[in-house]
Amino acid sequence: MVSTAHPLRGRQDRSTLSMSFHRRPTGTPRSARRLRFAVLTSVLVAVACPAVARGDGIGLGIAHGQDTEQYGVQVQFDRQQPLRTWSSSELKLYGIVGVGEFHGRKNGIPQHTVRVLGATGVLRWQYERIGAVRPFADFGLGIGGLSETAINGNRDFGGKFEFNEIIQCGVRFGRNEQWEFNLRGQHFSNAGLNPPNDGMTFGGAGVTWYWN
Repeated sequence: MVSTAHPLRGRQDRSTLSMSFHRRPTGTPRSARRLRFAVLTSVLVAVACPAVARGDGIGLGIAHGQDTEQYGVQVQFDRQQPLRTWSSSELKLYGIVGVGEFHGRKNGIPQHTVRVLGATGVLRWQYERIGAVRPFADFGLGIGGLSETAINGNRDFGGKFEFNEIIQCGVRFGRNEQWEFNLRGQHFSNAGLNPPNDGMTFGGAGVTWYWN
C-alpha cells in the first residue's frame, strides 16, 4: 500500500511542538504586571532620585479616560507653613514630581504605551479634622513631557510638551495624618501651541503616604 502522508507533516508537527515550548506563559494577569510596575517604579524613584530625601510623601495613582488607562507614581513636596489660615481651614501650596504611563486601547485591543514625566504646583484648601479624617480640595497646574506624540492611532497630542491641570478632593487620615486618599480629574493638552491638540482627560483615584 502506498503511504499518503504528506512529507512536510512531520516537520510541521515538530515545529508546532517547538513553538508550544516558547509560548509566553499566561498565568500573570495584566493588572498584576501593572501593579508591579507601579510599585517597582516607586522603589526606583525612592532609591535613585536624590530629591526624594527632601520630599514629604510618595503616592500611587490610577485613572481612566478616552480609551486610555493611566498609571503613575509621584513624589510630593509639601510646604509646611500655610499661605493663609482661617478659623477652621487653611490654604497650602505643594509640588508634585511624577512619572507615569498611558496604556492605550482601541476597540478593546491594547495599543502602544506612552510614558510621561511631569511637575505640578498645587493649591490645597484643607479643612479642620472631622472625626478621623481631614478633608481637602486641590487645584493644580503643571507641565510634562511625553515619549510619543499620539496614542490609539486617532488621538494626536500635537507634540511631546504638554500642560496638565488637576482638580481633586480627598481626605488625610491616620494617627499623624500620614495617609491620604483622593479622587481626581486630570487633563493634558498643549494649550493650542502645536495643533492638532486633541489632549487627554482622565478620572481616577490615588493614595499617598507621608513620612514628614
